[in-house]
Amino acid sequence: EWEGVNHSEQILSRMIDLYLADELDFEPDVFCWTIVLRGWAKLAKGGRRGASDRAVKLLERMETLYKDGRTSVKPDAVTYFTTLNACAYSKETGSAKQADSLLWRMIGMYDSGDESMKPSPITFRVAIDSWVKSNEPFSIERAEALHAMMEEMHETDDSETFSSVQRSLLFGWSKKENPEKAEKYLRSMIEQNLILDSFSFDKVIEGWSQSSNPNSVQKVHDIFDLMKSCEKAGTVKPNERVYTSFIRAITKEATKGLAEESRAVFNEMWKLYEEGNK
Repeated sequence: EWEGVNHSEQILSRMIDLYLADELDFEPDVFCWTIVLRGWAKLAKGGRRGASDRAVKLLERMETLYKDGRTSVKPDAVTYFTTLNACAYSKETGSAKQADSLLWRMIGMYDSGDESMKPSPITFRVAIDSWVKSNEPFSIERAEALHAMMEEMHETDDSETFSSVQRSLLFGWSKKENPEKAEKYLRSMIEQNLILDSFSFDKVIEGWSQSSNPNSVQKVHDIFDLMKSCEKAGTVKPNERVYTSFIRAITKEATKGLAEESRAVFNEMWKLYEEGNK
């Protein structure tokens, strides 16, 4: 696949050189550039090293030719998003920072009056996910900065994307062993009527169960009760894993009535199983 994408870029480069030398009577349009960028993005997503760098370099050449007035083809929002995708899905060091940089360039152009460069909620989501998965210092804080900008620029009418972003941040703080901040995003999702899932409750319960906070068991109970309230409201359908996490958490502290409480939870799990929630 690498050879195929590389060959496509060579053809594009040859067409541009001929056009600049007045030996080609038509200019390669933005679609031609984007096709090659998509090829590099696909390879980057598949884990091929160097693919995201090739995408960034190709975009930079496109930008330079346009700024110098040598071509009339300006990179559009799709071009930037495609390159951002290549960086965001790359597993190479510094890829999240590259994706972040591309997004802020789009924001800068939008703030300067180019309405067409306004990043979509999905563009924000991709960059945020990239930071959440990164091991770089302050990665989750950088993800939160993008989330704040996303909320400033967009209404929450795209509930699926906004839910995905907050779920990603919740997971990010769970990885950082900060159940308090993970819980903040869970409660925010509930308050904003975003899409909930059992996974989110499970990660917060798991986080509190592993915390040294003296009130951690009570926190686990609070989240479990919150989940039950959401279940009654029809906004979440708990699965077996979240019940298992709850039982594992409460058995860490010897309290009166623990056996009865665990049995009650097991009975509820069995009831859900018989109702078809398998």
